[in-house]
Amino acid sequence: MVPLWLHAEESMPEFAPDLRLVLNLVSRLACTAYDGEFAAVASEHGVPLVTAGQQLPRAFPAIAISLAEFVDR
Repeated sequence: MVPLWLHAEESMPEFAPDLRLVLNLVSRLACTAYDGEFAAVASEHGVPLVTAGQQLPRAFPAIAISLAEFVDR
């Protein structure tokens, strides 16, 4: 039997964020473009950005939540 993770790339879609939104987030919130891309994708798809870090929930309080907060839901 082939492990499921070997097929993860085949079964998981990729998302390209709206670059205008990324640039807007980066310029307004002084975050990296890398973080802005994740926040933009989460925002565009109406899903929370779950993170183990502390910086993203502070920078994107309407979008990002901590892993602990997500688990406690």
